[in-house]
Amino acid sequence: MNLFNQLCMKKILLVFSLFFAIIGFGQCPEGNVVFTSQAEVDSFVSLYPNCESIDGFLIVLGNDVVDVSGLSEINSVGGLSITDTSLENMQGLDALTITSLNGEDSFIVIDNNPMLQDILFLNNYIVNVPVVFLIRDMSALTSLDGASSISEFVTIYLENNDVLTDLDGLNENLNISGGVQNPYLYLSENAILSDISRLNTAQWNPALTLEITNNTQLTVCENNLVCSILNDNSGIILNNASGCNSISEVIMACENLSLVKVKNNLINIYPNPVSDVLFIYGLNNENFECLKIYSSNGQKIIETKTMRYDMSVLKAGIYFLEITTIFGSLTKLVVKE
Repeated sequence: MNLFNQLCMKKILLVFSLFFAIIGFGQCPEGNVVFTSQAEVDSFVSLYPNCESIDGFLIVLGNDVVDVSGLSEINSVGGLSITDTSLENMQGLDALTITSLNGEDSFIVIDNNPMLQDILFLNNYIVNVPVVFLIRDMSALTSLDGASSISEFVTIYLENNDVLTDLDGLNENLNISGGVQNPYLYLSENAILSDISRLNTAQWNPALTLEITNNTQLTVCENNLVCSILNDNSGIILNNASGCNSISEVIMACENLSLVKVKNNLINIYPNPVSDVLFIYGLNNENFECLKIYSSNGQKIIETKTMRYDMSVLKAGIYFLEITTIFGSLTKLVVKE
């Protein structure tokens, strides 16, 4: 073989080697990828070397699956479902980017994995799209720590998690924004769930509906989110503990919560000290009932149905104002100059 032919052959071999290298790099099956056994998990890397990105769902399903470390080269998925496994940890799938599913809602589903005691692996996830977040039948899961990496939700669905006590692991500024599906909050049959106060700082799409049922230790449901949704008649509350056992109980508690806000100076008086006209602010006419003014020795001086009073007719000194609202009454002290 002459030098020219040798050079041509080398060039051809180089082109073929580059071609097959390109084919091999990033080679992944299209659509959803489903593992139903440990053998399928273990053989994946040999069948799809250098597979890094799954466009569809990555689904691990099967109670003989105990180890997903063989999937460690995968770094992004359209959605994730870990269901009915015997996994004790998520080593191998503990640092993923969750992308959208071809414009549809994305999912993080952790369902019936009795050996998995936490979801701390989610701390390493990058989640830049709203997700359907489902945690169900997780008998050893005590908290949602790890989920703070997720701020945008289509749905939060928490059901039958026997030892989950609160929602504190969720992001402080979580937003149930919805997606292709309407936004939905579902809390049901979590046997010792007793604290859902994390929802107090949440944001939500006005289309949000909620269902809070059969959480037998949950006595306090009133928070900004729940009270607002019930005010818009978009919720079901049933068979929780006393105090959160029905919509009527929670609405009453929400009214008391409003009174607490009143007492936390959302309603105030101005000016103080005052020389002439005193104003009540932070309260609208619909919620206001009456104003009573008492002297320092407890004698009632005046009762009026208006949120202003000309104090110039009174002597200098200390007076007590009783402001009555539809939520209840509160007392303020004012100094008359």
